[in-house]
Amino acid sequence: MFGFRYTMCFINMRATIILLFCIIVCWSGSSETYAQSDSLTTGDTATIFREMELQGVTIQASRIRNSARGYTINLKNEPLCKGKTVSELLGFLPGISVEDGIVKTDGKAVSLFYLNGMKVSSDDILKLPADVLNSAEVEYVTGSSNSATNKGGILRLTMRKPKDNGYYGSIKMTTETDLKYGYTTFMPYALINFVSGRWSIIDNIYWYGGRQKGAETNTYLYDSSQKTNEQTENTYSISLPFNRLSITYDIDGHSSLGGALRTFYRNNEQKRNTLTNGSIPNVLDNDTKRNLVQGTLQYINQLADKGMRIEVNVDLLSQQKRQNNRYEGETTDEQYDTKERTTLAELEAKLQMRLGKAEQENAPTLNLGASIQQQVVDFCTTNDGIGGNQRLSSQTEDTRAKGLTPLTFVTLEGKTKRLKWTVGLNWQMNRIEYADKLNGIGVNNTQNSINPTAQASLPLDRNGQHELSVYYRHAISALPYSTLNPNIQWVSNNECSMGNPNLIAPSEDAVGITLSLFNNMLRLSAYYEQDYDNLVYEQTTRNDGVIIVQPRNNERTAKFAGFSANFRKKLTDWWTTSLMARFLLANQNEAVGGILYDEWQKRPYFSMNHDFNLSKNTSATLSGNWEPTYRASNMLYHGVSQLWASIDHDFGNGLSLSAQGLLLCHRRVLDISGKGFESLYANHEPCQNISLTLRWNFRGGEKVNAKQTSNQQQVRTIEYSK
Repeated sequence: MFGFRYTMCFINMRATIILLFCIIVCWSGSSETYAQSDSLTTGDTATIFREMELQGVTIQASRIRNSARGYTINLKNEPLCKGKTVSELLGFLPGISVEDGIVKTDGKAVSLFYLNGMKVSSDDILKLPADVLNSAEVEYVTGSSNSATNKGGILRLTMRKPKDNGYYGSIKMTTETDLKYGYTTFMPYALINFVSGRWSIIDNIYWYGGRQKGAETNTYLYDSSQKTNEQTENTYSISLPFNRLSITYDIDGHSSLGGALRTFYRNNEQKRNTLTNGSIPNVLDNDTKRNLVQGTLQYINQLADKGMRIEVNVDLLSQQKRQNNRYEGETTDEQYDTKERTTLAELEAKLQMRLGKAEQENAPTLNLGASIQQQVVDFCTTNDGIGGNQRLSSQTEDTRAKGLTPLTFVTLEGKTKRLKWTVGLNWQMNRIEYADKLNGIGVNNTQNSINPTAQASLPLDRNGQHELSVYYRHAISALPYSTLNPNIQWVSNNECSMGNPNLIAPSEDAVGITLSLFNNMLRLSAYYEQDYDNLVYEQTTRNDGVIIVQPRNNERTAKFAGFSANFRKKLTDWWTTSLMARFLLANQNEAVGGILYDEWQKRPYFSMNHDFNLSKNTSATLSGNWEPTYRASNMLYHGVSQLWASIDHDFGNGLSLSAQGLLLCHRRVLDISGKGFESLYANHEPCQNISLTLRWNFRGGEKVNAKQTSNQQQVRTIEYSK
């Protein structure tokens, strides 16, 4: 606690200075207006793969090397990687946190993830064994060569590469048990990295499954001064097999051809029992099946002697989702099926060249490129009303949402004395089409956006121990296509969500500053942004008491200011610590339910990570985070607190055993108030569990070679939410 208080005192002293700097930079920048999609609720996600970027990563003697975009850290032989997954390791990196499975830099969700040129989602990265990594590169914001819809940062991970005819891998089994309910989940995992001649093969496979019981809750609904008490109990059954296979062929040392095939399937069965005022319980049975197949082809020609590089990417993706819901109530039974199909095709071409003398490594680099993406999402809902059908109409609904996104960009990057800089500009068009195929109704919306980006960093001393970096960025959002679909999606017995086909894409302007001191031992950062047309989710109550949640564009300007401080240091030979304190000021300036919310809201966040090297073969970790209660418009988010510990022992010959315990976890709960109703949650019980992981690391052939060229590939996540 003393560490947190000390950190907060430290950030308060620096906050005023950093904020003044941000205001000066913002004043001298663009006066355009923009907006951010600040989704207040999260639903299922579908990972849509965007583009690749191949570039060499040079590992230097220093652990951390700063750049205009962020920093690169060398993880070769890093003791912190021992016995950890990537999810556990990231908390020890400057400015990085993993919150409820979401990777963030300075509190903003990371948009793109790279792993050796293979397309990955955040979930796949977080499960990787950390000790197979060679380096990690963090960029604070996406550049102009990326889609402007990617509003967060970038995380690039590079794996160690075997020499010719060499290989290494990992096989592990993890079991997790809930201490209160006794439910157990299983996750077998396997990874192999193999090189033979010009061929490189990486396969990553896992399966996650089991039965889980959610925490019991009491919900109190206040409608017209009448109190309704709902007691809810959730049970989940999950089966999730996944595989990713990537193959790369080195054609002639200057050019390469690569391909990746990703398959994913998820079966999630949920049963929810809700008892209202002691009456006969309402039962919701939900069966959701989702499968995804995605393929990528990549051709790269690296003309190093001419300072040029050509890259062509083709992405094809097909995803299908089917959901079956059945309600059993006191007076009525209802059932309906929802089918959703997503297809994506994208072609991208990039050209990179050095200006001036091509053989000069520090010569300015010019990047040119273009891409076009076509995405189609089909929704089909079939309702089968049994006994009254109070919630749903009996009509079958059939809609289609289409998105077309052409993009062109230019980026110039270089170094002037000690100042490292990169500037870029892209033009992007978002064309959105929505069609009600049954009634022949269509809605079209086209937006054009010019999006500048600028980043710079300046060492404050000759040794590079202290560095100052700034950025400016304009971005436009991609609308989740489910927000266009007006079909009703039920999320509980008394609440449903509905899309809005008349939405327009939000946009934003953001400026940020980061001060790295003592070779990133102390990192202070701040950012400020203004948003236009950001999405807000408004609740209304029907005459039968059902709550409907629907997105709309906010007509007012929203403002956000964030400050964070990160301290990381190896205190002794056996103790390494990382402490983070973050403070967000949010003024969403929106009207919901006829009430204007325009006050600045405070959202603090604290986290700690400690690594203890107990002996040559044994290490332990103690981690925790705390986020107090805060309000966002008409929604009150109750605090989250987590504390977990783990211990790992290496038995030799690649065999190790890890035990982890979630000692304390109070989950996030949400109160919602609106016109004519108020929903309050109570008795939300904490979660405690313990997990065991048995792992075998193997290798063969030649000794592992850490020197490699890393393929970097980008991912975009589209949220299917309320």
